[in-house]
Amino acid sequence: MTAHVRKARWLRLGWAAVDALIWFAMLFAALWIRLDFSIDDSYLRGTATFALAAMIGQLVVGYIVGPYSISHLLGSFEEIVELTTTTAIVTTVLFLWSLMTAPIVIPRGCPADRRRSRHRHDVCPALHRAHRALAQGHADGSRAPRHRPRRG
Repeated sequence: MTAHVRKARWLRLGWAAVDALIWFAMLFAALWIRLDFSIDDSYLRGTATFALAAMIGQLVVGYIVGPYSISHLLGSFEEIVELTTTTAIVTTVLFLWSLMTAPIVIPRGCPADRRRSRHRHDVCPALHRAHRALAQGHADGSRAPRHRPRRG
């Protein structure tokens, strides 16, 4: 095995590790955003399990499909197609797993704020706040300009 082959293998292994870590980081970021920028301890274990499965799935499917087992020119069309295929397979398997498991491993919907859930628009507090901010205008109190028909 030549030095060039060893270097290419370590480079592919490094990119595989980066892709797997991105799954881990983004699943926890999605949980944090989904729970209105707070962390609920009841979902941490399930999300960690889900993220670990995503990381392992990305590595295994990536070596089967090819982006980590074949040296491509970085950013080439072939590499992008194989990475997209790998990510689509892993995403589909994880999605189906999350739908079929009981108890819920990872949150699926928008959290209900139990203190204010009597109104239909309060199902998701983050969306409600964003909608209210858009409806009220800018932070300085000014309203967004309205469309006025041209005269003349």
